Amino acid sequence: MSPAYCYRPLPQSGKYLRLFSLRSRDGKQVSGSLCTFALANAPNFHALSYTWTNPTRDHRVFLVNEQHPVDSKGDGDFAEILVNGSSAKVTKNLLDAFCELPQNELEYIWIDALCINQSDLLERARQVRMMSEIYARAEQVTIWLGTEDENSSIALNALERISDWQKSANPTFDHFNYWPIPDEPDALDDAECRAVALFFARSYFSRVCVIQEVAAARSLMAYCGPRVLSWDTVLRASFHIYRHRWNTRIVRRGLPEVLKGDATIHSFALQPYKVQRMRVRSLAGELTLENNLYLSWNSEASNLRDKVFGTLGLVVITIKQQLQSTAHGDHQRRRVLNLLLRELDLLVDYSKPVAEVFADTTRLSIKYPQREDDSLNVLTLVNGAYGSAVENLPSWAPNFSTLPTNALTGLATPLSGNLLYQAAGSRPFLATELSFPNPCSLIVHGILRERMVACSEFTQQSTNISGCLEWYELAAKVRATNPYMTQEPFEVLWRTLCHDHAMAVCPAPLTTRDSFLKWAHDNFQDWRCNSGSARLAQILEVLHFPPAVCETSITAREFQVALDGAMAWRRLCITTRGHLATAPRHSRPDDIVAIIDGSQVPFWIRRVNEEPLRYELIGPAYVHGIMHGEASVHVEKDPRIDIHLI
Repeated sequence: MSPAYCYRPLPQSGKYLRLFSLRSRDGKQVSGSLCTFALANAPNFHALSYTWTNPTRDHRVFLVNEQHPVDSKGDGDFAEILVNGSSAKVTKNLLDAFCELPQNELEYIWIDALCINQSDLLERARQVRMMSEIYARAEQVTIWLGTEDENSSIALNALERISDWQKSANPTFDHFNYWPIPDEPDALDDAECRAVALFFARSYFSRVCVIQEVAAARSLMAYCGPRVLSWDTVLRASFHIYRHRWNTRIVRRGLPEVLKGDATIHSFALQPYKVQRMRVRSLAGELTLENNLYLSWNSEASNLRDKVFGTLGLVVITIKQQLQSTAHGDHQRRRVLNLLLRELDLLVDYSKPVAEVFADTTRLSIKYPQREDDSLNVLTLVNGAYGSAVENLPSWAPNFSTLPTNALTGLATPLSGNLLYQAAGSRPFLATELSFPNPCSLIVHGILRERMVACSEFTQQSTNISGCLEWYELAAKVRATNPYMTQEPFEVLWRTLCHDHAMAVCPAPLTTRDSFLKWAHDNFQDWRCNSGSARLAQILEVLHFPPAVCETSITAREFQVALDGAMAWRRLCITTRGHLATAPRHSRPDDIVAIIDGSQVPFWIRRVNEEPLRYELIGPAYVHGIMHGEASVHVEKDPRIDIHLI
């Protein structure tokens, strides 16, 4: 048996990397060498984009510790190769790549698992900081999707056909617009649906580091076993599926029941499109730190720190673009961007606890905003108690390991791309009015506005009958206090349920009102059968509920889409001042509405009993009637104070 390979340290000064060269492969016996080069003087090389895990969805990798992933079935998914005459352990997926990729792809190639000494945390951090440069410097990024299986040929043929349809309608590929497909043939049969869904369910498409690797590439080529597939084909096909909402249809027709409940499966076509979107925004200098964190949020990482570190290179590219476009005389702006660059470089440290990484990332986004209107918008990504817990994470730091349930509500302001709300009015973000007295504390400036007095149950489904009746009963209570001088409770209700935002328009247009009426009256028959017509009639009379719209062109879809985005995993509630509002699922009565200077939306906060004048941040709030600065003018009634978040 050959001795284990021992890495020689890379030079500390300058940017260096190791490149692997394949020397021989005989069956499963692979031999090669590692050589060190300065990045600037390296020979032409390829960079491998792949997953350490088994590529198909029915094999997942689990962690024994945070540094070395080990399959749940033991060492069966690892193999040994020879590196400079010594033994090195690689995953089976990487061994398959060595055995099946063309020889010319492996002359000089950068592979993270081999070219980085993974047990040296300092080297690992330095190389991760260089990752976007390495993939940008590579002559080609070679994508390894895994070996062929019984479904892959069917899937690849279907993807090429879908790509051809899309190309015929949009030869130049306008990535962000919807277009009709003329004379489109009958989409896909059941076998093709299954094959396409399982193809995109390969672990490669869910891996967070793939985003940066693909987005930074100059040239891309994908391999599934010996089959070659251009990335443009994958991108066009996935974008077509996503834009034409085929994903749900494909999942229903193609997958077994055991996988249909997996939420990530339903968004399988989004990843390639998302990567392209991040690439375009990064090169245009438009990808902010919080944009980047959201867009990569539902990607997977075996080490949670990589949820942040894995795509930071794209933010660095953006900041450098912003520096180039910032006038030399704008010293303050250039200072902020340069400080952010320096801090991001220091952020990458695998010895830090996960909570510290997430909190430090949030702090940097707040202290050094890439755009003046970014201010405190990263706080709108706070999930609170939703999802898996990260020990010792401050309440004001988003948990980047779980998908934000407020992503589609319009309240996650870094994501909307538009200024939908301006709850703080003209009050700007002032760095002098906030501080971080310790790593777990954030002091902001604002007003404590009102408290929650009653709330509905949260619901995953907007068609839940008992949940919807609770909404109507809460809205009926608005009439008793009536803070809305010019709006009836009926209008307050429908605008609150969609966060006054529909079809990318805020305030929501009157067509949304008509769509709400259609949606409501379509459901009244079911509600009468379940709850009795007398109760429903009494509620509708209090609300001054209009009759159904008779126009046949009016459908419930416009309101249903807006409702699903706004109210999934949220509660409807009423406040001490009679406002109708929405709140995250983990909110409760006595939570407080705070309007923080520099933020576009209000927040729910909660008094911490053990700490006087200390609060937990619960999440963003929609409070109908104070979303556009109405509350910020009453300084005599609601004085501004320091709000200490922990």
